[in-house]
Amino acid sequence: MVKQKRREFVVVGAGLVGLGTSRALGSLGRDVLCLDLAEVGHAWSGSKGNSRAFRYNYDEPMLNAMVAEAERAWRDLETASGLRILEPTPFLNFGEDLTGYAARLAAAGGAVEYLEADAVARRFPALAIRGPAVLETTAGMIRADRARDALRAGLRAELREGVEVTAVFDGPDTARVETTDGDIEADQVVICAGPGTAPLLRGMGLDYQVRTSLQQVVYLTAPPAAGAGQWPAVVRLLTAGEDDQLYALPLPDFGQYKFGVRYSGPEVTYRQTPLDPDPAVTRRLVAAAATLLRDVGSQPKLVERCVLDYTADLHFVLDRVGRVVVGAGTSGHGFKYGPFLGSLVADLAVGATPRWDMSVFSLRRPALTAG
Repeated sequence: MVKQKRREFVVVGAGLVGLGTSRALGSLGRDVLCLDLAEVGHAWSGSKGNSRAFRYNYDEPMLNAMVAEAERAWRDLETASGLRILEPTPFLNFGEDLTGYAARLAAAGGAVEYLEADAVARRFPALAIRGPAVLETTAGMIRADRARDALRAGLRAELREGVEVTAVFDGPDTARVETTDGDIEADQVVICAGPGTAPLLRGMGLDYQVRTSLQQVVYLTAPPAAGAGQWPAVVRLLTAGEDDQLYALPLPDFGQYKFGVRYSGPEVTYRQTPLDPDPAVTRRLVAAAATLLRDVGSQPKLVERCVLDYTADLHFVLDRVGRVVVGAGTSGHGFKYGPFLGSLVADLAVGATPRWDMSVFSLRRPALTAG
């Protein structure tokens, strides 16, 4: 195995967090090498795809305050790249306890409007759902494809695709990264490898409990009425006894809607489970789509499966162990934080004092170490 020159920082993973961290470290003038086992946005990447939701809808004030920081970071990235990444998009929420949900959103600082059923029908005639709704007007859609392009274009770091990291070792004087392209010594290693993070941490003797599951989505032609007016995202809020949340995210540039069920799908073994779409799930999603939007297409334009890695309490992992920093467990709702999340991981890597209470993101918290 060829031994390569020592680097100041080696970032493992070139998804959203890895690229954001590399960009933040590079902007500080640091020596950064970012590695990914395949091309950016590959099949096993949690950052693949073309769209994500952006919302202020957390119960915890700190997380909503971090969303505000993230919005500023997205706008800065748009200015630097010349790409429009964050698209304003109204979110319509249906379900039980709408007044309580509206109060929570308002407390988070979002602009909220409660609509009676007749107002919903007038303003959004393409909807199949009938009933009152809570409208979020400060929400948006993130163009994930443009986000990856913008982060990569502004990268002041070396990016190597097609290089798999097989092990990471932390030593008293240096860290070592074993790869399919040779061993690399580093002052610091940042592991942002999505579902590939857990195997690397286990190899270091660190117990990291994470869920890795498949999420399947379908893209259907939007109803004519939606194309003629404003394109809302539609979310069916969870009710008592339910464990899924159906959503529809608009893609006006493509004349389509993306439909999925949040945190659904089977557990998978990283890079061993086939990622082929399940026809039965496709049929269920197509049928469910018609309960949200009238006259939506019934023949999918695209069916995708993506891999999510998330923790039992749904909080991220942002922590440091020796010379190794971990930024993981971000699938499902982490994309909205974008380059801001990368800046937090970069702060940990350079030893800067965090501006936030990072204990909730600890690798050692009970939710991650319980059997």
